Amino acid sequence: MKYPVSEEKTPWDSWYKEGNIQFIKAPTQAELIVAYYGTVYDIEVSDTQTVEDCDPGYPCGEFYIVKVKENDSAEMRDLGWTVFRND
Repeated sequence: MKYPVSEEKTPWDSWYKEGNIQFIKAPTQAELIVAYYGTVYDIEVSDTQTVEDCDPGYPCGEFYIVKVKENDSAEMRDLGWTVFRND
């Protein structure tokens, strides 16, 4: 699944700023993504990374890429993620 990196706050950044979770040290984006989706939606996220990707008809951009179980894919799409095709 992929989610665009942007200047706007992500849902997991907003959640972290609200103080709903504490980390010993400042978390990485990958740690926040895993914690947010695991805690709020009970979705197991793995293999989090940031990549450059281009979709036909759209400009290239930077995206967060994660792996989730197939049965969580529809919920992730509802939450703003799209399918990442690594051809």
